[in-house]
Amino acid sequence: MQFGYDVGHNHYDPVLHRIFVTAQELTDQSVVTPTTPPGGTGEFIAIDPVTQQVIGRLQLPTTCGTPHGMNIDMQEQIAFIACTDVDPAQHLVQNLVRVNVRTMTVIPDPLMLLAPNPDMVFLDHPLHLLIVACASGVSVFDEGNSKLINLGDYIVGKEKRTFTP
Repeated sequence: MQFGYDVGHNHYDPVLHRIFVTAQELTDQSVVTPTTPPGGTGEFIAIDPVTQQVIGRLQLPTTCGTPHGMNIDMQEQIAFIACTDVDPAQHLVQNLVRVNVRTMTVIPDPLMLLAPNPDMVFLDHPLHLLIVACASGVSVFDEGNSKLINLGDYIVGKEKRTFTP
């Protein structure tokens, strides 16, 4: 790519002995208002830390603009990726994508929307919760029984206690 890549979060999987990272092709950042990278240019990349070689690349769905936050459920071998871009012209919304890290395939799910400006992805294994920290609060999902159910967005801050199911 002419303008390089934006690299998101990375995670080491001790079961597969791989480093996984999210990346997005960049558009020209030297202009005042850079354009949003086109959907379908985000990637989920597997790296062998011993040989320091890329051993797998997965193009993420066109609905995933700029994959950023990411975490892996080691027991289920599922990566959860927060897609951050919003662009109505490209049908991009902030959403969550799941990837089977063993097969390097996207798990087909309905579109799972996130609160504005998602960043960090956390797993609470005892409670089977997936929590995505966003600029305005958190998006919470139940990840029990190999299914992902959106429990809602919790907007947090001083004097704010709002729940959006």
